[in-house]
Amino acid sequence: MFLALRRKKISSFFKLQIFLFTLTFFQLEASLASGPGIRKGDFLIHPNALIQGVYDNNVYYEAPNEGDGPNSGTMFLLGTGLSLANRNDNNISIKLKGDFNFRLQTTLDSQIDEPKDRNGVDNASLKLDFGFMPKSPFSVNLDGSLKYSERAASEGFVGYQKLELLGGGEMLFHPGSNPSSRALEMNLGYHLRAVGLDVGDYQQHRSTYDGRSRANKLSNEFNFTTKWKFFPKTAAILDFNFALIDYNQPAQVVDGNKVASLDRDSSPFTAVFSIEGLVTQRISVDMGVGFMNTFNALGDSYQGVIAKAVVNYVFEPSLNFKLGYKRTASDTSFSNYYTLHNLFGNAEFFLINKLSIGAKASWYLYTYSTSGSASQASGDQLIEREDPIVNVEGRLSYALQEWAQATILWSLENNMSDWVDRGLVDNPAEYNRQLFMVKLSAQY
Repeated sequence: MFLALRRKKISSFFKLQIFLFTLTFFQLEASLASGPGIRKGDFLIHPNALIQGVYDNNVYYEAPNEGDGPNSGTMFLLGTGLSLANRNDNNISIKLKGDFNFRLQTTLDSQIDEPKDRNGVDNASLKLDFGFMPKSPFSVNLDGSLKYSERAASEGFVGYQKLELLGGGEMLFHPGSNPSSRALEMNLGYHLRAVGLDVGDYQQHRSTYDGRSRANKLSNEFNFTTKWKFFPKTAAILDFNFALIDYNQPAQVVDGNKVASLDRDSSPFTAVFSIEGLVTQRISVDMGVGFMNTFNALGDSYQGVIAKAVVNYVFEPSLNFKLGYKRTASDTSFSNYYTLHNLFGNAEFFLINKLSIGAKASWYLYTYSTSGSASQASGDQLIEREDPIVNVEGRLSYALQEWAQATILWSLENNMSDWVDRGLVDNPAEYNRQLFMVKLSAQY
């Protein structure tokens, strides 16, 4: 029974990872301009703040027949942050941005958890960029970032904290005396990425499979990009990326013996050619096609086409419409890799100067490799996992000032997967989740 519950929470972790990934691309928000800011010497500071009330009808991402069924709840998200940049950036440019958001659960429909159990830091981030001689033909950029997120405890099981560190830089060559009219740009970059999950008291149960620590990884990432503006606002881009990814191999039990999970290390390489920019005064495109090979150390690797096609239509000042498709592949903590098809469209209507309405629909199809999965290591039956996900979102925003706005938002996410974790019928991947939000945000 304990192991079944353990697997249940592991599956919930992978559901959450999918939700966070799709939310990154899906969140719809009216653009919020910065206010006048605060001047301190050569620096301009823009503080920001938000308060957001949320109703969630499925806090634990559960299927209708999973556990005691979907649990609803309400919460407040309280946030603050700032951005900072120097105004005289001819020789050195400095940019700093930080955000901090606190989660306050007010109600929770659960027989196990109390609302206060889910209070805590929801997420925080810090990003710092240094540019040396940014307007000269040859320049150097150094950057670093920190992202922290916390997932609260769920139905008696401890949550986890995720920390992602990224640091590196780029050398840029963009010949020409006038920075605003340079046609060619080349950059060569390197970044080191570290992702770690602190699973807290989960470490006490290492005799059972710890799915969440599978996400821990160290990645060395290299890129070389050439960009040529053949029109003032339209460019051709040739982009090469290569990485060395080292994943954690946590222990799992096979026939009563503790063994390491399968090696999911990879060395993905991508080459993409794309065209982006204006086609007419109202239509812009981002079109690209390329090749990717994940070069996994053990088992299957993905090798094939990746592509994107995005068209954006703007009819100022009343309409902004976008339609697009993306196909890609990526490493994952679940197995060796996944492939993703993503079809999306969104529209934003500006009714009057201060009022806007937004709508968005998106469809995702995640297909996971069976190589490197926990099922393969434990000798269970290999079942291909596909997660088709539909997102729909609507938003109404009112600008209180150019730098402050009020927003009412509704979103629906429906994961229609028929996959269950290693044959456990009470542990499906599917879920249906709706959020209702009221938000006040400002960036002075």
